[in-house]
Amino acid sequence: MKVGFIGLGNMGNPMAANVLKARHDLTVYDVRREMGRHLEEAGAKWAVSPKDVAAQSEVVLSSLPDPREVEAVVLGEEGVFAGLNRGSAYIDTSTNAPTTMRKIAEIGISKGFCVLDAPISGGVSGARDATLTVFVGGEKGDFERFRPLLQNMGTNVVYMGPAGCGNVTKLVNNVM
Repeated sequence: MKVGFIGLGNMGNPMAANVLKARHDLTVYDVRREMGRHLEEAGAKWAVSPKDVAAQSEVVLSSLPDPREVEAVVLGEEGVFAGLNRGSAYIDTSTNAPTTMRKIAEIGISKGFCVLDAPISGGVSGARDATLTVFVGGEKGDFERFRPLLQNMGTNVVYMGPAGCGNVTKLVNNVM
């Protein structure tokens, strides 16, 4: 599968590495080019923008710090939705605001994209060891389609309901 990954920080970097280890064709992007060098050396391609990642991918994953970054990366002029092809998918693994993900899902679905919120739990070691728990919100069929990809990053991939429900679950998990 042609996979894009945006956001190569503490969590995104090892998740992207696990996607690459699973032999997916990986294209990566981060605002800091140095964050992706070792992934490039392992076979990933570097993209010049989120739009460029999307144009080269069947599915784009992101792991970003907060809702503002997610909105900019997805909805911006050079964002994921500007480059994604109809029928392709966007999956956000960030801990995000449920309302932000519902808005992004509504826009994406109107453009013919699959959109899932899939925040993760398990810390850096879980990301490195591909033992994360992934709480997924979105259309059930899209969840089933991309579950095998998400299982490259986590051992417990759980469908939580419609768009935003993955983030609701993650936030409740954090409070507990």
